[in-house]
Amino acid sequence: VICSDSSGSMDRFTPIAVVVTLLMDVSLNSLLEPVSAHISVVILLTCLQVALPMCAMVFLFVMLMRTKLLQAGNFGALLYKFRSLFMIAPIYISFLIAIRAIRIEAYARNIQFAVLWDIPGYYQVFIVYRIVAVLFYFFLLRTLMRLGD
Repeated sequence: VICSDSSGSMDRFTPIAVVVTLLMDVSLNSLLEPVSAHISVVILLTCLQVALPMCAMVFLFVMLMRTKLLQAGNFGALLYKFRSLFMIAPIYISFLIAIRAIRIEAYARNIQFAVLWDIPGYYQVFIVYRIVAVLFYFFLLRTLMRLGD
């Protein structure tokens, strides 16, 4: 058992908040691709999409603060136990920002969605981003399940 106490409604709220945040992020990931709206809408949705995984990580850290390992001051053991998530999260955020920056630049230059794929490197960055996104979601959900045990 990793969690030190499981009483109170706040303990149940945090995992639900992480899952809801991830669902919002996945829906934005799938819906934002073909959107061709005004540049300000695209920038707003991009900021929201970057903020959602960061919120999920903050909720996760709140859950980690309730663990016996962190309360005992053994951050190294906790970091080792969940190292996969801690390694993939910054990579995911970096690729997310990179792919959206290319997208915003294309919108600013009035490049159509279909032509985006012809931009040098966009296709490769997009494929790596999607693979890293799946890994990020997997490790985050696995961490939630391991914290719930």
